[in-house]
Amino acid sequence: MSSSWQEEFVDEEEQEELQEFGVPDRDAVIFAIDCTAPMLAVNADGTSFYTSAIRCAAKFLQNKIVQSENDLIALVLFGTDESKNEQNFNHIVEKFDLGTAEVDRILELEKIGKDPKNPGVGSSSNYSLADVFWHCSTMFSISAPRGSSKRIFLITHNDQPHAGNPTLLQNVRTRAKDLEDLGISIELFPINTANHVFDYQAFYYNLPGIRDVDDDDYDDTKVLASASDKFEILATQILRREVKKRTAFRIPWEIAPGLTIGVKGYNLVLEQKKGSHAWLDRKTNREVMPVTTYRCATAYAKALESGAGDAGSSSGAASGHQNGGGSRAAATAAADIATVGTKDFKKYWMYGGAKIVFSQEEVASMKYMCKPSLVLLGFKPRSALKDKHNVKHATFIYPDESQYSGSSSVYAHFLERLWTRQKIAICCMTPRTNAAPRLVALVPEMPTATDKMMEEEKITGLHVIYLPFADDTRHNIAGPVSVVSDEERAAATAIIKKLCIKNFTSTDYENPALQKHYNNLQALALLHDVAADIEDKTLPVTELINQRAGDLIKEFKTIVLGSAIPVATPVAAKTTKRAPARSAADGEAPAKKAKSTPTLELVKAKATEGKLSSFTVAQLTEFLKENFPSVKPAKLKGEVLEQVVAAID
Repeated sequence: MSSSWQEEFVDEEEQEELQEFGVPDRDAVIFAIDCTAPMLAVNADGTSFYTSAIRCAAKFLQNKIVQSENDLIALVLFGTDESKNEQNFNHIVEKFDLGTAEVDRILELEKIGKDPKNPGVGSSSNYSLADVFWHCSTMFSISAPRGSSKRIFLITHNDQPHAGNPTLLQNVRTRAKDLEDLGISIELFPINTANHVFDYQAFYYNLPGIRDVDDDDYDDTKVLASASDKFEILATQILRREVKKRTAFRIPWEIAPGLTIGVKGYNLVLEQKKGSHAWLDRKTNREVMPVTTYRCATAYAKALESGAGDAGSSSGAASGHQNGGGSRAAATAAADIATVGTKDFKKYWMYGGAKIVFSQEEVASMKYMCKPSLVLLGFKPRSALKDKHNVKHATFIYPDESQYSGSSSVYAHFLERLWTRQKIAICCMTPRTNAAPRLVALVPEMPTATDKMMEEEKITGLHVIYLPFADDTRHNIAGPVSVVSDEERAAATAIIKKLCIKNFTSTDYENPALQKHYNNLQALALLHDVAADIEDKTLPVTELINQRAGDLIKEFKTIVLGSAIPVATPVAAKTTKRAPARSAADGEAPAKKAKSTPTLELVKAKATEGKLSSFTVAQLTEFLKENFPSVKPAKLKGEVLEQVVAAID
């Protein structure tokens, strides 16, 4: 069986994106929450750190139930007065085992978070953090699937657990090293209490496998973790770490003949999209898995014909019902005979009036151009790279010691020389086996003293900018360019300066459509009557805009239009008398007095402001008759508006 290449054409860019991100691995997270006395103490605002952590876990589950329903989450409490776990460790309670987000768990956590005075657990300081790590490791080994990312969210106020007990401290480090060897990371969320500020370097700084709040997958540098004493800060820190960062590709970087290092690629920023829908059975409300079966039309017709002939030669004593059943059985048998697998497919290309047939292996080999790699071609000044050259989202690369030892050192020296000389590196990159090679520019980024003073989150490394091909850019389509005067430019600059947002961060503005979608899904999942309202921060604050730059906007309009825009003066309200009722002796009722005809200046001003539709059809008709007698007014308002706009232009 054969099919044409054109019939199954897949966009190369879309296919590349699917290969780049693929199907995400499952994420397994265990919340390990400290339940000692300082965590259970009720604060002045009527909450406790324990209930704040529980509310954060509930929020985490809510996001998972609509975004990544296959991820696994568990809840372990330590420092409790009771013990409830399979290993019979003291003062450890396994509240939830490692499983998917469920509605009952979320509702139970929300109930606990609403009553801080009755936490449902008691406190004890005689726990062992090594036992907590051991129990979490056992839960991962039992329930977490192979290949999934495994993380422990450790929420605690104690920066020196088991202080003065070297044996317990050594046990904690041993268990933490075991977790690191198993690929389990510990993500610390420290808490500041009223009487104590969390000291990150007292114990956790050198703990194996620990990853603090500001640490990333591509950076092994330890930095000071930021402790929180409010629910909002803790929730923000946890939600920031909700999505596991994954490597987009791992390739060798050939810098020179005989000099090769390993690099990993990451996508720092990607657009968050709605999840794909699922088909459900109407009766059972269970997900329906679609199954596609391919059949050869020629083989099916032959098998059906052969089955019909066999049925005709059989005994004619069968009833009509039985004959109908025999026909269906013959059709089913013919379909089974004609079924073909995907390996039976072949593709062809028309050449010289004949079909040149290729196997799937041959088609796959045609797509292979070169092995995955990053090859250095040369250097260019930093000024040679323009904004228009960025036609695709950039990628960030970082050294990979697992491929080539010493990659970090060579990478650091290369980055420092590029940054010092204000150069960019031009390379040829093939990220995957079947991907087409692309010319890319490596742009260095290093934090400066100004960035540190401003406390900006800067990363150190190389950004990969994909350079466009000739057919990726447009040429000579702008047409004639109007010259802007210095006065107009100064007026526009003044408006922009007044409306600039200081310390702007894109993460402060969420997609309102996406947030509303998630809130609706959460309301359905949690059986809420009404979905929670969202705050649309993308809407312009018109009052503040008018307050800051209202006069400047009016001045800009005056400069650009060349004349002052007339402003309608308010007219004092007049008292009107009600017309007397029409009697039978009277003739027809007096005609209603029409509104005054607008002037040409007023119509132009309204058109500039986009408020031309505020006039009635009668006013626009009279305006056209008085000012443009050659134009015959239409009857519909939309058509009249078009006539007015065309006339005043």
